Amino acid sequence: MFTPPADDVKPIPVPDEIYTQCITDAARYFGIDAELVFTLFDNEGGKVGTFSRNTNGTYDIGPMQINSSNLPEIKKHFPTVTWRVLAYDACASFWVGTWWLYRKIVDRKGNVFEGIADYNSKTPKVRAKYIFNFMVKYNRRIQQRNGMGELYQWTQQPPRYNGHIAKNVPEQNPTPVVK
Repeated sequence: MFTPPADDVKPIPVPDEIYTQCITDAARYFGIDAELVFTLFDNEGGKVGTFSRNTNGTYDIGPMQINSSNLPEIKKHFPTVTWRVLAYDACASFWVGTWWLYRKIVDRKGNVFEGIADYNSKTPKVRAKYIFNFMVKYNRRIQQRNGMGELYQWTQQPPRYNGHIAKNVPEQNPTPVVK
């Protein structure tokens, strides 16, 4: 079982240019829209040197908050990547996180949002809230990038994910609107 160092380093600021270049390169390599990866990074909320303890005893590591339970699988594909690399090397965290997202999307037969939800959790209620928050942030990013108005019109139905109603989110559900 993974245990973070007792004297772990405080989160380290990394220049935006590093984040931007690493995420853009990794997204291009794996054929994923970079805005999805930027939004995933934002949604995960990690920083260089962070370890977030989960209720099940695992830890989310580094900028992309890669779960410690995934370390054995990651090691098979990236033999030189350790938890230290994921925690303290922002670019490595972005590359491995983008690869992990790519795998999740492939596992879901190309369903991007199922893959994004899988990146975070297998628990239906957790997934519902996560994907809702993700979509709000993704919508905002796309609007800022393109200078567009609202991409989604909001209704008063609670968001659902695989039949489960999301808890602790606004009573709104995105419905695509063609403009």
